[in-house]
Amino acid sequence: MLLKPGPLREMDWHPNDDEWQFDLSGRARVTIFGANGRTKIAGFGPGQVAFIKQGFDNFVEQLGDKPTKVFILFNSPVYQEINISRWLAANPAQMPGHNFWH
Repeated sequence: MLLKPGPLREMDWHPNDDEWQFDLSGRARVTIFGANGRTKIAGFGPGQVAFIKQGFDNFVEQLGDKPTKVFILFNSPVYQEINISRWLAANPAQMPGHNFWH
């Protein structure tokens, strides 16, 4: 994955595998969400790994003025991803409003 300065990788989760994000260059910050309100935010840089347990939501923010390159590995031969855009689009239009904004 290549993140240019400024953007972030959309929130996603993997229902069938753990995820390792190995930082090759640049700096990033990963935010991880688990059940029961568990949240962890951690920065990582070249040579460091961010680990996301199976089923945990996460997104990655690019930090700094140089691109960030991250090599991503999964421990399942079958890749499955659910991102927030696809998840919201698959639900009735009123569902997010009734559950998140009231």
